[in-house]
Amino acid sequence: MGDVEPAVNEPPDETPSLCGRCLSENPPGADFCQECGRPLTMFATVDPIKSIWSRGWAWRQAAWGRSVSLTVLIGMWLLFGPVAVACIVATVANIGDGSDGVPIALGGLALSILPALLLYRVTRHYVRHRHRDGPEAPENE
Repeated sequence: MGDVEPAVNEPPDETPSLCGRCLSENPPGADFCQECGRPLTMFATVDPIKSIWSRGWAWRQAAWGRSVSLTVLIGMWLLFGPVAVACIVATVANIGDGSDGVPIALGGLALSILPALLLYRVTRHYVRHRHRDGPEAPENE
């Protein structure tokens, strides 16, 4: 029982980490991919400052990513669809009130453009990805 060796502190692993999305090598200890910005470690989503970047990466992938899943598309519509509709309804209501509501209506119109553009981009990416990666027609023999 007295022959137990004490634990040896091993140096940290010095092998480069590989990104699961773009397959590029990153330096050891990197929390985000240097090529695509994807979070590589759990620490990137737990650290308060780095979690902001991780959440931002998810939103950027939804808006500017090459492939959008149906789940992301539905989630974005559930999040931003009501916002866009509410801004448009408020804009129309303020225009109908008379000249006093015009500056507020213009502000509401400006606010409704952002969610509408985001929904347009996400939907466009989903439709393009679905048609491009859809099932191929069987070849004629």
